[in-house]
Amino acid sequence: MGFPTTPQRLLAFIRRVKSIHAHPDAVTRCRSTARLILKGHQRSVRVGHAVLPVVSVSVWGLDAQAATSCWTSCRDMAECEGLEQYIFIHDAILEACLCGETAILVNEFCPHLQRTCCGIGLSEQTPPSYEKSFQTLNSVTPHLDMEECSIALLPRNREKNRSMDVLPPDRALAFLVTTEGESNNYINAALTDSFHQPATFIITPHPLPATTADFWRLVFDYGCTSVVMLNQLNQSNSAWPCVQYWPEPGLQQYGPMEVEFLSMSADDDIITRLFRVKNVTRLQEGQLVVCQFQFLRWSAYRDVPDSKKAFLSLLAHVHKWQRECGDGRTIVHCL
Repeated sequence: MGFPTTPQRLLAFIRRVKSIHAHPDAVTRCRSTARLILKGHQRSVRVGHAVLPVVSVSVWGLDAQAATSCWTSCRDMAECEGLEQYIFIHDAILEACLCGETAILVNEFCPHLQRTCCGIGLSEQTPPSYEKSFQTLNSVTPHLDMEECSIALLPRNREKNRSMDVLPPDRALAFLVTTEGESNNYINAALTDSFHQPATFIITPHPLPATTADFWRLVFDYGCTSVVMLNQLNQSNSAWPCVQYWPEPGLQQYGPMEVEFLSMSADDDIITRLFRVKNVTRLQEGQLVVCQFQFLRWSAYRDVPDSKKAFLSLLAHVHKWQRECGDGRTIVHCL
C-alpha cells in the first residue's frame, strides 16, 4: 500500500479526528485491511502498516522524544513497507513537532496578522513571528526531484517548456483534451488547490509562440474564466520572448481555438481584457467568456510586486469577476 504525497493533509485529518474523539483510541479501515491507529500513549498495536500509528503520536500531543521512540519501535518491528514510508513518517513527525497547529480561525485572522506583522510583545532582537514561520516552512517543504517530472522531461515535450528549471510534477499535470489526429496532450501547467476546493488554480509559464494554441486549449478544456498575467510583454534578458498570445482587436484562430477580443479597460496597475473562446472542432461544447488581468506593477526579476496596494487591487478584481461568472478556474502565468 502507498502513502500520501505530503504529510499536511494526513496531519490535518488526524487533528480533525482528535477534535471529535478526545481519547486517542481509534480504529480505521483502508482498502487492504483494518488497523488500530493507536492504543494508549506507550505502544502501537500493528494490524496494518505503521504510517498512521506513528504520525498520530506527534499529533495527539506527545513530545518529540515520544514520537521518535514510537518511530524507532515501529522500525524495529519492521512495520514499514519500504524506505519511502520511513521518509514519509520522518517528514510527518518533523512537521508536526516543528509547526504544530497552524490553522487560524477566520474571526481571529486580523488580530493574528497584527501580532505577526507588528511584532507585538517582542524585543528588537527577536525576529518577527512571520520570519520564523517562513524559516520553519522552508525546513519542512519537500523539494521537487527531477524524477517527479518525468513527463515534462520526455524528448517530445522538451520544446514545450519555457525553461527546464520550471517543470510541473507528474502528479499535478493538467493534461489537454485530445481530439482526433492529436497525439500530444502535454502542456507545462500544474493544477493547485485553493483554500476552498481542489484544483482551483492552474500555474503555467507565459506561452511560447509554439504553445499559444495549447494555452488556449488549456483555458477552454478546464473552464478557466480568469487569466492572471503577472509579467510584461517582450521583457529584456529573457531566454524566450514574451509574445502577445491574444488578438487585440478582432478575432484570431490558434490551432483549433478561436479567440475573439471583446473589450479592454485599464488603469495604472491593471489592464483588463475580455475574450470569447471556443473550440471549432467541438462546437457542441459552446463558448467561454474569459477575463484576462494583466498586472503592470511587478518589475522583471523582482521577487515581490512593486506595490502592495496594487497587488491587493488585482486580487479584488479577480475575486469580483470570479463571483460574477460562477467561480470557474483561474490560470496564473508569469516567466
